[in-house]
Amino acid sequence: MPDNRVEFGQLSPPSDWPWAVSVRSECLNKRSNRTEVLSTCSGVLIGSKHVLTAAHCLLTTINSYLRCKGNEVAGEFEFPGTTVYVAAKFIKLTIGGKDWSETSSLSIKKYIKFDRFMSQHYDNDIAILELTHPVVFDMKINRICLPSIYTARNGHVAYFLGYGLTKGALELAGTNRTKSTKLREDFVQLRVGPPCPVNFLCTNSQTHPTRHTTPGDSGGPLMREYRGKWYVIGLVIGKPDVCDHKSCFLRPTSYCSWINRVTRGRVICQRIIY
Repeated sequence: MPDNRVEFGQLSPPSDWPWAVSVRSECLNKRSNRTEVLSTCSGVLIGSKHVLTAAHCLLTTINSYLRCKGNEVAGEFEFPGTTVYVAAKFIKLTIGGKDWSETSSLSIKKYIKFDRFMSQHYDNDIAILELTHPVVFDMKINRICLPSIYTARNGHVAYFLGYGLTKGALELAGTNRTKSTKLREDFVQLRVGPPCPVNFLCTNSQTHPTRHTTPGDSGGPLMREYRGKWYVIGLVIGKPDVCDHKSCFLRPTSYCSWINRVTRGRVICQRIIY
């Protein structure tokens, strides 16, 4: 399963980006009595009760999922790549630098993946997590804005965030199923035109060849500032080959109607001249 991490970014205090969210699925392995990390992703807070992330972050292997439920799997290694959706109760969040899994005051009520998300090809790779209770906005926790339209231009600079693993952590752990608690940031220059589809934003690999996302940061935001406000213009997805490049971002503007509908009007894309 593809997921992405910021490989050459710099460490960033969560207070710098109060809408940054760590999205991970974990549970107690009934056989080993240890925590099983099902997936590690990122997300972005778009409202007091809603987190935007990548839909494929809700998937895990069926073997891992059944181990969490305490079931022995007949022919466990026969179909190791089979995936299933995790239960909402297994999803844990870090918002504002605080691990909310350590308290029962906030959890995931449900998640809504886009209707036409195709797990085989990661088309429409977008989902919304709904919290059980609204978070209180302060200096450490706040939402990011959503624009109703964004006209990308060659050379536009944008920032992206991720809670993915560093190279060192991956080498030490020997697996990408290790929990990461470090937020990283970096910037890229955008590139428009073919082969980048209209629903995506691609980066200029020639000007910044080392700035890209790699396993661990799926669901993280691509952002630009406009008149003192930050807007999420892209979402790290699990299909980088769309742009013929290592970094590819899905445009949330293409899903404004869906976001408004599934949040029951709580989250609305703002009409701005961008």
